[in-house]
Amino acid sequence: KALLVFCLSAAVICCCVLLAACSSQDGFERTAQRLFSALENRDYDTIYSLMTPSSEAVISREKLGEYYDKVYDMLQVGSIEVQTTERVEQDRDCVFNYKLILHSEQYGTLEYDSTVTVRCLLEFYRIDWTPSNVVPGMDYYDTIHKVTLKGIRGEIFDCNGAVLVKNSYAATVYFNLNKTEDFSASA
Repeated sequence: KALLVFCLSAAVICCCVLLAACSSQDGFERTAQRLFSALENRDYDTIYSLMTPSSEAVISREKLGEYYDKVYDMLQVGSIEVQTTERVEQDRDCVFNYKLILHSEQYGTLEYDSTVTVRCLLEFYRIDWTPSNVVPGMDYYDTIHKVTLKGIRGEIFDCNGAVLVKNSYAATVYFNLNKTEDFSASA
């Protein structure tokens, strides 16, 4: 009987500790903000320290840094911004939807909608890291390749049908929405 009372007391104390450990919603917010700050500063040690054990089991600290650097260097990312758009609480987890903004010297500003889950594990808050935290849509073993396609320019004729400009290869073809005043007229 004494053993039963002891076991029940221990179970109640454990439940109280677990509930109290994750009852502070600020822990979710602090962890997400630490992740976002680490992303903006390319602080892979901090990102790794915030990961759940199951995320750590998939990738080492060294590989994590290599993964980010390989992708961001290839995209020529100069700076990173993170803007939180929504927070959704689910039991002992909290999902943060955010906008990942990569400022690339080569490709301009790249904006992605992304998600990270912060989990409460005992008294610790940790993130479920996936490759989609580097660039949304990426999965384990995905790779990014830079391919330059040379565009063919169209021929331009004058009002009499004479060719003014012939087909030729262009090194770069792009359309910058930020520099277009009337998008519907340009389309």
